Amino acid sequence: MGKTAKKLLCVMMALLLALPFQMITVRAAEADEITTLKANVVDEQSFNYFSYTAYSGKSWTLNADESYVDLGTSDSRAEECYYEIHFRGNGIRVYAIKASVHGKVRFTVDGANSQDVDLYNSSRITEKVFEASGLSEGDHVLKAVTLPEKSGSKIVNQVAYAEIIHQPYTGGTPNLGGSIEDTNTQYTQDRYSEIAARNTTSASLTAWKNDKAVSELVLYSKNCSLTNVRIEASDLTNGSDMISKDNVTATFIKSTKAYNGSYLGYGSTTREVPAPTGANRSEASDILYQTSPIDIGFQKLQPVWVEFNIPKDARAGNYTGTLKATADGIEQPLTFTYQVTVQNATLPDIEEMAGTFDVELWQYPYSSAEYYGVTPFSAEHLEIMRSSMLKYKEVGGHAITATILEEAWNGQTYSANDVHYPSMIKWTKNSDGSFSYDYTDFDKWVEFCKSLGIGDKIVLYSIAPWHSSFTYWENGTLKYEAFTAGSDRYNTVWTAFLEDLIAHLEQKGWFEESYIGIDERGFSQAAFDLVDSVKNSQGVSLKTAGAMDNFVNKRDLAMRVDDLNVGDNAAAAHQAEFAQLLTDREAAGLRTTLYSCTEHRPGNFALSAPVESYWSIINAGKSGTAGFLRWAYDAWVTDPLNDATHNAFEPGDCFLIYPAEKDAADKTCKSSVRLERMAEGVRDVNKLLIIEKEAPQLAGEIEKLYDGIQTTASTGRTYLSDAERTRLAEEMNTFKAGVAELTTQYLATTSDGLYILSNNKEMFVNDTWQLPVSLRTEEEDKTILYKSADSSIAAIDANGVVTARKTGSTTITAIHEASGYQDTIEVTVTKKPLNISNKLKDYRLPEQYLSDIEKDPENEKGRRYLGQPDMIMLDDNQTLFTVYPVGHGVGRIVMQVSRDGGETWTEKTDIPESWSTSYETPTIYKLNMTDGTTKLIVISGRPANFGAATGGWDTSISTDNGETWSEYQTYCEYFADGTTRNDTVVAMASLVQLKDEEGNYIDKWMGVYHDGNTFVNYKTYLTFDEAGNQQWTTPVPYLSEYRSIEWSHQICEVGMFRSPDGNRIVALARNQSHNGPATMFYSDDEGDTWSEPVELPGSLAGERHKAMYDPTDPTGQRMIVTFREICYDLNGNNLFDGNSDWLAGDWVAWVGTYDQLMNLEEGQFRILLCEDWAHNAKSGDTGYTGIVVQPDGTFIMDTYGHWDKDYWVEKHGSLNGYNVRQDLCYIKQAKFKLSDLDELVIPDLKTNITNEIGKGPSEADASKYTEESWKAYQEALKQALEVQGSSESTQNQCYTAESSLKDARLSLVMKEKKEPEPDKKDEAKKALADVMKQAAAYTDASKYEAESWKQFQTALAHAKSVQSNAASTKEQIEAAMNALKSSMQGLKAAGGTTETENPIQAGKTYTCGNYTYKVTNVSKRTVAVTGIEKSKLKKIKKITVYNSVKLGGKDYTVTSIADSAFKNNKRVTDASISKNVQTIGKNAFAGCTKLKKVTTKGNKLKKIGSKAFFQCRNLKSLTIKSKVLKSVGKNTFKGIHRKAVIKVPASKYKVYVKKLAKKGQSKTVKIKK
Repeated sequence: MGKTAKKLLCVMMALLLALPFQMITVRAAEADEITTLKANVVDEQSFNYFSYTAYSGKSWTLNADESYVDLGTSDSRAEECYYEIHFRGNGIRVYAIKASVHGKVRFTVDGANSQDVDLYNSSRITEKVFEASGLSEGDHVLKAVTLPEKSGSKIVNQVAYAEIIHQPYTGGTPNLGGSIEDTNTQYTQDRYSEIAARNTTSASLTAWKNDKAVSELVLYSKNCSLTNVRIEASDLTNGSDMISKDNVTATFIKSTKAYNGSYLGYGSTTREVPAPTGANRSEASDILYQTSPIDIGFQKLQPVWVEFNIPKDARAGNYTGTLKATADGIEQPLTFTYQVTVQNATLPDIEEMAGTFDVELWQYPYSSAEYYGVTPFSAEHLEIMRSSMLKYKEVGGHAITATILEEAWNGQTYSANDVHYPSMIKWTKNSDGSFSYDYTDFDKWVEFCKSLGIGDKIVLYSIAPWHSSFTYWENGTLKYEAFTAGSDRYNTVWTAFLEDLIAHLEQKGWFEESYIGIDERGFSQAAFDLVDSVKNSQGVSLKTAGAMDNFVNKRDLAMRVDDLNVGDNAAAAHQAEFAQLLTDREAAGLRTTLYSCTEHRPGNFALSAPVESYWSIINAGKSGTAGFLRWAYDAWVTDPLNDATHNAFEPGDCFLIYPAEKDAADKTCKSSVRLERMAEGVRDVNKLLIIEKEAPQLAGEIEKLYDGIQTTASTGRTYLSDAERTRLAEEMNTFKAGVAELTTQYLATTSDGLYILSNNKEMFVNDTWQLPVSLRTEEEDKTILYKSADSSIAAIDANGVVTARKTGSTTITAIHEASGYQDTIEVTVTKKPLNISNKLKDYRLPEQYLSDIEKDPENEKGRRYLGQPDMIMLDDNQTLFTVYPVGHGVGRIVMQVSRDGGETWTEKTDIPESWSTSYETPTIYKLNMTDGTTKLIVISGRPANFGAATGGWDTSISTDNGETWSEYQTYCEYFADGTTRNDTVVAMASLVQLKDEEGNYIDKWMGVYHDGNTFVNYKTYLTFDEAGNQQWTTPVPYLSEYRSIEWSHQICEVGMFRSPDGNRIVALARNQSHNGPATMFYSDDEGDTWSEPVELPGSLAGERHKAMYDPTDPTGQRMIVTFREICYDLNGNNLFDGNSDWLAGDWVAWVGTYDQLMNLEEGQFRILLCEDWAHNAKSGDTGYTGIVVQPDGTFIMDTYGHWDKDYWVEKHGSLNGYNVRQDLCYIKQAKFKLSDLDELVIPDLKTNITNEIGKGPSEADASKYTEESWKAYQEALKQALEVQGSSESTQNQCYTAESSLKDARLSLVMKEKKEPEPDKKDEAKKALADVMKQAAAYTDASKYEAESWKQFQTALAHAKSVQSNAASTKEQIEAAMNALKSSMQGLKAAGGTTETENPIQAGKTYTCGNYTYKVTNVSKRTVAVTGIEKSKLKKIKKITVYNSVKLGGKDYTVTSIADSAFKNNKRVTDASISKNVQTIGKNAFAGCTKLKKVTTKGNKLKKIGSKAFFQCRNLKSLTIKSKVLKSVGKNTFKGIHRKAVIKVPASKYKVYVKKLAKKGQSKTVKIKK
């Protein structure tokens, strides 16, 4: 194929792509690929993303299907509103919606290829509006500028999605992500961004014994492609119980394509398969493809089907296990943790479930023969089919599908052969007109199925084929002879056949399980009469099986079918009639099931959600039927692994399994997600049948569970909508949880034991829940003990009330000590959904704490409207400076000074001339230089819409405590390219002094601001040169990693402060969109990187947050955050409903603690500082507070606002013509201590203490709890009572008293019965047994002197005698043991030496003291320490590696620390390594997350293995004294503390700096002498 032809093919295929996927790639030609990019993708970390720009006051709207900006009917600044597409490739196509209100757009790529496009159309239509091709492969930028001209009614720029043409993306640093997801939906490539944003690494599942628990992982490559991706499972453990990892399988799911065009439904069997165009195929993630390693393409998802097969003999309990996913180049595998609860109930084996509830899936064996090119029913063919039929049996199938006529379904299944589905019984017409019948293939098929345990039902299709003809072979030609049911010819031919068939079936012993199959269209009285008329030797006719929907009008025939299948849609359409039919058929001993096929909704198709397949089965169970039937199981199309499209039906309608590759050596079939969900449904329905049979009293609960399912079957040519799928998934999740809970109730009513009548519980923080338990026992003492594995997450009291305390998961255990019964439940605590409106109580600040700084009601100085102030305080804690503009943001700057802590203010008039033309809200900061001097700085931004000719910011400096100020100097007008304007708003919103690696402040400040058009937030650094000149760095975005959040929340005006310990910089941000909460994020590395922004509760909903700690708070935690309040949720539905659902509020202050803020809690209370009376719901002219605090806790703050409610009306007579910028707006100060609000706040706090006291136990309950926890509670109660009763109690004391009492109450531990003291005699026996094992190593008397050997034998004989004597006392046992030990030590070697034989063996591990050791060399007497002795694991916090240890009475030198010796120890904090250690093994201390200090002694250490200290994130000190260190492995120090110090010998400093370099540690880790 030539280059021109390739390009043409690429363009033709791409033009047909219309589905707006987010990131799914399809092949467009041999070299290029096409990636579809949704308009809402704004992640700058991706190769391809959108960015949007609008001038201040205008913004783009982004949603799932489109993005647009609406500029109304005219706008001269339209060209300032545009979007850009940043892409990597060689071409791009843009798709937009044309509509009557859309305007014109100018497109360019890299500043060239300018093209104007009109988006006007009289009706809405999505089409390609721009294309650029033939670009060089690489990074490009498309720009789409809104034009002020229009053809329609408005100026609207809109985009739906784009297609990027590119060469395959490859490479990248290996980076693997993943998340545990539910099994309800398909995880196709268009969901990449959705899944990549999640990181669920743990899940809880429930199963019976002899059952399966299923889950789905979704792995993904992050800006890379991955090779050899593999998953390793661990054993599932529950204490000493274990389920082997061999019972866990992880299967990678493969996608196939499926037709998505004009919905096929039931169609013509002669229609051509729709040719693929790219646009008419969607991805179906359905094939359980392989368990062996797999590759993942660039930025791709890879779903994984996970099965936990629970053995029949497993012990009930809560098991925990992991799956680890890794790939080539991945250093740290992803770990996914599963808790699998095995309930104490057993599913019967599949053979035992026949006759209960099952599935019947019609088989098409000719399909596999054709696919693999083998002879039907040959040995090779049947071996190929073995795996698929065993899978059929596994999921609950046991009926065999057989054919008795050629093309019984008239070509509905796919085949390239003339006959799509031949007859297994071959008819041949004889010369006399009679027929002979060849049963060869039929017999092979049935015998094969029966050999696999399948075939208690054989359905023969059909005496009523779809073509209504007899089929037979005559002279080598297939003939079709039409018939009329009931005619003489019909009766004659069929009678002859049935007689022969019955004789054959009787001969084979198959008559009893054989049925004549009849489809809906063949349901005639003549057909049933015919079948009934032909009898076997016992006078019995064949049974019938058939599928029909018209049971209402053909009820008489419906009652004649032995095994009836009714469409689930027909049953739903005639519920009452079907219910009666079912009752009547059950009474008659007849079997009824539901079926599903083409056009049924919900469906079982390749593009259906997997939950629909589960529902199909559950719906059949709900209907009370005996099972579920589906056509078809394995009627494959040409290449189902790559395209599931059928010519007449929905993709996947005809098959639920997939073949292997045609040339594969292993032709084991591939199951599907759909089939596995159906199998899950079969298991769950049978569980409920067992429960109802064995515990009939639960029948009502089972009915109630089924009644919760609202989705019903229907007929249609559309798939379920997203909303319908979501609702169905919720219903099925509830149903599955209900099955597990009913199982617990079932066990509680049928078996002795203690049962928690609920499965894994999810709670919100601060919620309570009564643990439901049931105890069935004959013991008189029914007392139940409750325990929480972690009461800081969820506590439980003596009455079984669980209180959720903080996010996390823990296990609650209920114990009945009298019987030994116990049960557990996993409790997961999450945060409550945020209240988007304030729920805290607001206390109004008394008027005496408010004053005016400046007010000009008559506009005498032209200052009727004063804008946003800021404030600083000098080190004397009295001198204050505040600056603000005359006007809203822009305007000349006013500076006021107070020398008495805000009591009086004086305007400073000798200010720089340049301040008269300030363009933006001024900010002021005090810079504390490390040399002890102070600089003051005023900063003002330069946004274009406020008239600044260039961008950047203006600064003015004072070096004499504000006496004089420099003129404005402008910085960073443009970005690094020198041409792009740096448009700044609120510069600097924060200016944070930074620290060095030692935690000391340095002369460097980080300033932050935002671009008011793009809402990109920038950071820049301020330093000073030797001459004292400002040095500002070129600004860079600092939230690019979270660009989508930054844009959607329009993050801006970020207020920053440090954590109480000073190590974290916390940021609080305004949400300019007013369609979402304010946000918070933080940095733990001095602003280098930032956490993902999280949404703040409604108590902090507002703008321009400023935070300050209360210096009088003894905890250092309590703080004030002041801001302009935004009142959301005016309609009370706790949703953000756009512009009509919010208004600007007042000047408020949030009071709470740092921890409350970080935990996203509501806080303690709020202060209404002052009401803003602007007669404009959206103006919000207040906030922008300047705030300082004096050492005695006096907060001084100021802001601007419309503080006089009636000013405008008094001036103008009414509110007509109201203009917020001409209203009186002035600067007000609040000055107060938090204690000044005591009279308002403390009564409420004491009420809270009273309420908490009332929740606690009484003195009578003391005996229920441990002495330690009860004492702690009593002390907290005493303190609370004292605080409650004192008139001098402070707010802090009240909060502390209440929280301490609550914590003590929730930390009460129930007292367990004392365990009996261990039998000392038994302990002595065990010790003697251990010594005798050692003695068994001495077997050769010739090696020892006779006398010492005699003494040894005497002691050994005595020890055996004492051991075998049950009456031996503890003292006698110990004496015998000590005598034996002494005789062993006294053995003398033959020849006069005194050396005792050493029973110690090389390679074996021994325990000595707190540690275990492996003998590395017996002759040299060397050992390696291999870890901490198991019983001491929880006790040892400091590891000491000794010089030597005594084994077998001899000293062994400790020369090495074994690989992984102390790996993942979470308790150890300190390690001291002896002078004899020469080697520290691989991973020796890896994962010791609390390890802080390591010291190696002596001069023998030669080697440190790879990853020896990997992820020891708290390791700050490592001392290496050896001067002979030769080797340090890869990533030895990766993940240690960024401020760690490694000390080395001074004489080896230069050598070791090189040797220790690039071993994974941060660049900030120091190597010192």
